Amino acid sequence: MPIIDPFQNQAMSRPNSYRNARTIVPNDDEDLEVLPSHIWAEKLDGSAFTIRMQMGDEEITLTFPASKDDSPTIFAWGVSPTRIYATGTTADKITLFW
Repeated sequence: MPIIDPFQNQAMSRPNSYRNARTIVPNDDEDLEVLPSHIWAEKLDGSAFTIRMQMGDEEITLTFPASKDDSPTIFAWGVSPTRIYATGTTADKITLFW
């Protein structure tokens, strides 16, 4: 199934308010159902974590540092990957926003 880009006919500047969100399970073999405009990722025990994703023709691995006080590690950023891989991703929860 082709990935849905709800912003394909809009300029790259996307709004900072979102109408949809979905928590996903990373998958090595399938693209995301929708192209997000923002991702929220958590590691509940406060440890460092990684997200391995496909963006355009590039496979990218992002590593996020541990929290200083063992509180959950949370990072949010505006990226639009087409796939988030299970292999190499250690976040406990990933939510897409669009």
